Amino acid sequence: MGVGGAAEILAAEAISQSAGVCGLEGGAKSQLMLHYIQECRPDCKAVFWIESGQKQTIERDYLQLYCQLFRGDAETGQDMVKLEDTVLAFKSYFYS
Repeated sequence: MGVGGAAEILAAEAISQSAGVCGLEGGAKSQLMLHYIQECRPDCKAVFWIESGQKQTIERDYLQLYCQLFRGDAETGQDMVKLEDTVLAFKSYFYS
């Protein structure tokens, strides 16, 4: 199945405002999601990419997103931001 066909399946099955894809490296996950967003979800307001290969990369990406969304900068300032604060902020942001 090509990227377009998989994106159409995602669109038909969509019941929430969030989507995620996991799989092996080099499996065209990014291309699938980009196609899905462009072709099936033109109303999409934001896209967040989280590298989930390791716990450290997940934490790093959440800290970077936190700084961009809630502090208005791209610097992580990891010494100043607690991971627990980012979790609470994202839960509040996505579930409100």
